[in-house]
Amino acid sequence: MFVCDSPYVIDGDTLQCSHGPRVRLARIDAPEMPGHCRPGRDCAPGDPFASKAALVTLIDRRALRCEAVSASPRGGSSLDRYGRTVARCSVNGTDIGDYMIARGFAVRWPH
Repeated sequence: MFVCDSPYVIDGDTLQCSHGPRVRLARIDAPEMPGHCRPGRDCAPGDPFASKAALVTLIDRRALRCEAVSASPRGGSSLDRYGRTVARCSVNGTDIGDYMIARGFAVRWPH
């Protein structure tokens, strides 16, 4: 378990902790910002700007409680191929991944 202080939202499923790791939110896939969906990749549908804005509003620069989890459904390291810590995070008791999925700003991953 770790605290992510003053997180900066990069997109709908990635954030940077002020004094800690870059975090990829576990179990969700949010729409990619323009130019970030590689050719041949099945990227999450939806508006990436709305997804990012929803995460910014939910978090509001408040500290998050996060738990690192395996980056792969098969188990193993909590670091993904980009070096981000994959984690389940919550703010004021609200699971961020569940919030984003329930409101249509992300889809469950793996899908």
